[in-house]
Amino acid sequence: MDKAPTQGGSVFRVTESQLQHAEAEEKTRADAEKAQSKPVALNLALYVKQSFSAAKAAAEQEFHERLLRCLRQKNGEYDPDILAKIRSAIPGGSENYRNITQIKSKAFEAWCEASVFPVGGRCWAIKPSPDPELAAQDNEEIEEIVGLESETLMAENGIESVPLSKIKDRITEVEDNVKREKVKKAKAAAVRVENAINDQLVEGHYYDALSEAILDMSVYPVCWVTGPEIRKRKKFKWVTDEEEKSTMTVIDKLVREYRRVSPFNIFPSPNSKNPQDGYLCELIDLKRSELAAMIGVDGFDEVSIRAVLQEYGEGGLRQWVASDTERKEAENKPRADEDPNPPIQAVVFWGECQGSMLREWGMTKEEVPDLDIDYQISAWLIGTYIVMARLNPSPLGNKPYYCASFDEVNDSIPGNAIPEVMRDDQMRCCAAARAIDNNMAMSSGPMFEFYKNRFEPGTNFATLIKPWGWFPTQDDMQGTNNPAVRIHIIPNVVDDLLKVDEYFLRQAGEKTIPSYVYGNAGDSKSGALSTASGTSMMLNSSLKNLSGAIKHFEKGIIVPSIKEHWAHVMLYDDDVEKFGDAEIEATASEHLVVEEQKQMRARELLVTADGSDSIKGLIGEKGFATLLREVVKITKIDPAEIVPTEQEMDRRELATQAQVTAPEVDAQGKPVKSATQSQDGGDAGKPPGDLAA
Repeated sequence: MDKAPTQGGSVFRVTESQLQHAEAEEKTRADAEKAQSKPVALNLALYVKQSFSAAKAAAEQEFHERLLRCLRQKNGEYDPDILAKIRSAIPGGSENYRNITQIKSKAFEAWCEASVFPVGGRCWAIKPSPDPELAAQDNEEIEEIVGLESETLMAENGIESVPLSKIKDRITEVEDNVKREKVKKAKAAAVRVENAINDQLVEGHYYDALSEAILDMSVYPVCWVTGPEIRKRKKFKWVTDEEEKSTMTVIDKLVREYRRVSPFNIFPSPNSKNPQDGYLCELIDLKRSELAAMIGVDGFDEVSIRAVLQEYGEGGLRQWVASDTERKEAENKPRADEDPNPPIQAVVFWGECQGSMLREWGMTKEEVPDLDIDYQISAWLIGTYIVMARLNPSPLGNKPYYCASFDEVNDSIPGNAIPEVMRDDQMRCCAAARAIDNNMAMSSGPMFEFYKNRFEPGTNFATLIKPWGWFPTQDDMQGTNNPAVRIHIIPNVVDDLLKVDEYFLRQAGEKTIPSYVYGNAGDSKSGALSTASGTSMMLNSSLKNLSGAIKHFEKGIIVPSIKEHWAHVMLYDDDVEKFGDAEIEATASEHLVVEEQKQMRARELLVTADGSDSIKGLIGEKGFATLLREVVKITKIDPAEIVPTEQEMDRRELATQAQVTAPEVDAQGKPVKSATQSQDGGDAGKPPGDLAA
């Protein structure tokens, strides 16, 4: 039924379906407001809001200004207060910015990229424990083996032939053999798990997130990566039918994803020392479709999501931060607020919450068994609505955030950034550059001083300044023959200023990355850098310093993130081989200092072993194949294509042993006794069992 209300003389109609839709929206909003007005929702929303407000106030007070200064310095822009002083000191003078920070940051990015993403390798590895624990079944089997050996020897040679000390030694020997076999199997399993995890990391954009974090690390006091985040993504899949025809189809697949987080959007608790200490908040921008996709996801409240979509769907929502305006200008986004489809910004909270509040929210008794203790949770706050609250999905209760700094500071999340470390030298180079510009301008030609009253009225002084120019003047009326025109020459001091610039450029390199590390020959005119060996020594020394920053990246981001991913795989993936204790080992810093030397030493070892019969006899064909396999890996060629595998070498060794131990036969095919065999057919000197050995 149509309704026709009137307004200002015009008539408009609302259809029944439109009216029902409006009523449904109003009911949804009313239900959401009613749900959010409950004490539990109010308490939870207030708790998250207060936590975020405290963290935001602490960041706005000083940290965001640090971020802006670093970003401007990388972009080659003066801070507003410094630019005002420059303009007031010399009006119209040079505002040149000698951007050496960008050079150092780019050099650091290149070295990090080469280390974290080595060609043909990975920046991490899974290393099984070298001393695995034996299960009860293993101990029982060891005792059974040693017991049978002891019984055999005692039966043949008497009880006195097997003392207790020999039994203990034999148990230790068998235990070592079992552990070695376990380690060998675990290493093989680790390689398979590494490959499976690496495929997931590539699919989840892990290495893209690391690359973006490296860019942040070269600019800001801290860089951030978060993950794994479980996302449902559409993927292509090839399906083979009964006729063995392959067709491509689209499927929904759960993917563990990673992403870089801007330091402007992370708000740790004011007193936190690391990401796992205290609570942590992140601001995320959501499209309407992304928020709507959360309906039906475990932990998300549908009524609250719909209320948010209705309330903020058109105008968006932003949690304003004091640095937003300057940040947009520094990031070259001056018109970001003019977006016709503004995002809805949510506060993602990670921290502790009391069990009673979570039970009232709707969690089960199995999830929250104790009402009095605090649980690690994750919650989303949008405006005044809590749209999601659930327990931290991490097996160890860790927050999925990882950070690193170029120069770490104890008991502090942000360290010192490259721009901050070299800021004094950067400003001095800028001062030298401005002075050079001003001096070149002032000294580019003479300056003339005239006695204006000694020239004819209306004289154009600009036309007088020319080669072979004549200056008709009047007497000075004093009889002193004082010249009517004086010429002043401003001395050119550019060479001295260039030396100042070069000195502070070297000082900046000492604090960050020397110029010779990235191929600048300006520092190699004298001293140790004048020889190849000296340059090599200086380069190795610099790379050791640089590897410290890479180790910060490994310790803060690579190791904990891979460890968390490995725990997820071991707990939740049934199609991956499981094995015992393992450690995540970062390998990025190795590539800076030892990779080239390792390649050279490996080739030298191969040549030495190949040319020495004694070494060949000592390590055998199997050992030589292992050495060759490692050398082939360095060339980025798959060893399996040209070198026999370890299993193939084992089969060859067994075949060789079978040929050696085969009994000799005479012309009639009867076995021929060797000189080492006794008359009764037994082997002379051979002990009756392994224990007797």
